[in-house]
Amino acid sequence: MAWVQLSSLVIFVPAFASGLVAGEKDRKTIDALFTSCLTDREILWGKLASRLYVTVIIIASSIPVIVFLSFLGGFGLKELLDYALVQLATAIVCAAVALYYSVISSSHTLH
Repeated sequence: MAWVQLSSLVIFVPAFASGLVAGEKDRKTIDALFTSCLTDREILWGKLASRLYVTVIIIASSIPVIVFLSFLGGFGLKELLDYALVQLATAIVCAAVALYYSVISSSHTLH
């Protein structure tokens, strides 16, 4: 089950986070963000955190299922924590890469 969730994170997190800045460029609302008191980094960290918040909730919601499966044997608390940390690290890396490509892209839609 861990491999299935890890694979789905690698597929869906970049798709979920890839339109962060490119979508703002398409809607022409990025100038409004730059007129705020926030710095460029604060805007990017905030957008990344908003996408990762939902992803962390999804990862956390799978932990009770994994705990239930641990009662059947095979792994303990250390493996459960390792599982959650690997999932979280994978989500962060995938979202950061998607954010990078969202920033450097010229348009959100493919022409």
